[in-house]
Amino acid sequence: MSKLYIAKLVDIIKGSDLPHQTLKRMIEDAHNGKPHGIVDNDNLHLFRWYRNHVSNDPEALLKEAEEVQPPKKETYFEFDSLSYGGSDNPIPAVGTMLMVKMNGIGKATVLKYFVEHGYIGMIVQPVEPPEWYVKQNGADEPCHVFPAECGMTVLEEVTA
Repeated sequence: MSKLYIAKLVDIIKGSDLPHQTLKRMIEDAHNGKPHGIVDNDNLHLFRWYRNHVSNDPEALLKEAEEVQPPKKETYFEFDSLSYGGSDNPIPAVGTMLMVKMNGIGKATVLKYFVEHGYIGMIVQPVEPPEWYVKQNGADEPCHVFPAECGMTVLEEVTA
């Protein structure tokens, strides 16, 4: 609970663009039963908790808020860069019809993309999958392919 309360207090303080001395005065006033400004009846309990369990010195709270660093922004990618399978061709747009050479899949429509070990691949929907594919996966099941597994001749391109 204490970490949560401190995090909420830090958010309140950092969310204000008021000068340090003004914030200090507001916290002191709240300690004396006169909340105003950033301290209101909805968050007064947080400031009182800090005063009673951590420190009654407003400077301690303000210093703690100054020292808290914002969390590092996480990135989606776990790789420094992505490769489109060594292909110089542009990544086909969603809806583009390609010829998937691998395992005789045949014509397929690009549905979306995926990343595997730093390589961009496509999730495609076979138009008329071979019999073995239907038995193994079902007629409506999309498959994952990389550029090397497709004839990069675009059979039908989507226009925006």
